[in-house]
Amino acid sequence: MTLLGLTVNVAQAQGDTFTEDPNAGDLDETTADFADDTFGDEAEEGDEDEPAIDVDGEDVFATAEEEVNKEAESLAKVEDQKPALTINVPFFIGEDGGPTWIGMTSVIGIIWWFVWGWFVYIPQNISDVTMQYYNWTSGTTEYAVPISWFWSHTQNPTMGWTSAMYLSTFLAYLIVAVPEFVFWMMYLANADMGPWLFKMWATWPAYYGCWGLYIFPIIFAIVQMAQINGDIFAAGWTNSIVQITMHSIVMVFTGVVHILALPSLIKKADEKMDPSYLTMDEKYEIHQAKLDKAEAEKAKLEKIGG
Repeated sequence: MTLLGLTVNVAQAQGDTFTEDPNAGDLDETTADFADDTFGDEAEEGDEDEPAIDVDGEDVFATAEEEVNKEAESLAKVEDQKPALTINVPFFIGEDGGPTWIGMTSVIGIIWWFVWGWFVYIPQNISDVTMQYYNWTSGTTEYAVPISWFWSHTQNPTMGWTSAMYLSTFLAYLIVAVPEFVFWMMYLANADMGPWLFKMWATWPAYYGCWGLYIFPIIFAIVQMAQINGDIFAAGWTNSIVQITMHSIVMVFTGVVHILALPSLIKKADEKMDPSYLTMDEKYEIHQAKLDKAEAEKAKLEKIGG
């Protein structure tokens, strides 16, 4: 019994010693300090102001601001260019009617080319034998048409200027109206180079040729009338008056139509040549939509970032 009691007393003494270890308090304090240091630092870092949103290292607010400024600048450029590039055409032509109107002048030009350059001569009276010739085969007197007559009569002492009038009519309308009509057909058929050729011809050769070349038949007809000293009964007088009237009408009509309708033709030809072509109004609408989108995105980011 004495030995067993001694053992129990020793065990109790050791247990008391472990429980009351003086280092235990120091360990608890060290753990608490570590926790405070670690989580306290994280809490302090969490309290710091961070950028609201950060993407790939770039401040999206700055990016949004830059996008808004960019689109605003693009829109301003379009607004500056718009008044100078706005197509102003008469209501009866319309913004899309230029090719049709100019094409029709070429049709009229070809009709005039055939009628007044090839076939029509108006005799002054029954004694006017300007277009008569003797057919040696049949032994009869026949009438020629201007297209077969004027080539060999430019040196005629009395009707030479009438011959020059027909020759200039043939060449002027051949140079201006015939190619323009061909290129118009190519334009309508969407042929390769058709829009470019039609635009080019209407802008330069036809635009200036209808004034610079169509006036020659008028001048030569006036000279013919002057040569016969205003004799209303002389051969060539009535024919010259009719020619002056017809050519003047076509020259003025063709010239005015080209002036008024050319901007519309250029616009439509550019659209055909470049399907991505945009008018100034269309460009304005696109940039306005982009600006609105950029401003909305910027406002959204500002709201999220607080």
